[in-house]
Amino acid sequence: MVNINLNVLSKVLNVSLSVTSFALGIIRMIFPSFFDASDLMNYILSAYFIIFGIFLFIASVYITLLINWFGFFETYFGRGLFHFFMASLAFSGWANWAMIIIGSVFILAGVVHMILSVTVSGSPYSSTMDSKNEGMI
Repeated sequence: MVNINLNVLSKVLNVSLSVTSFALGIIRMIFPSFFDASDLMNYILSAYFIIFGIFLFIASVYITLLINWFGFFETYFGRGLFHFFMASLAFSGWANWAMIIIGSVFILAGVVHMILSVTVSGSPYSSTMDSKNEGMI
């Protein structure tokens, strides 16, 4: 029987999606013709993908400052909603098959995190927070 640590699965999923989002933003800026969008909207969406990819990566490695500012990253439910938001940004480029695939992956990640929010007690950082709070009163 395979024993899967759900916190590790969530962390791997978030890190891979953050790198994908960051790379997608860079690629959209460098090759706007591939995405059939060379207007200002393309560059704004590209900036969103880069910034939110960085946020998701920082939240995955648990930087306390970001978690304090954006508390929704601390729960599976909040992360799931964030993935749905990222999917909505990706689906804004319906003309391209790559954006549809990326949006679908974000939807899948959102569903996984929503399921984890109902089935797992605690936060995605429970093991990280426990190790940091040992010996604290």
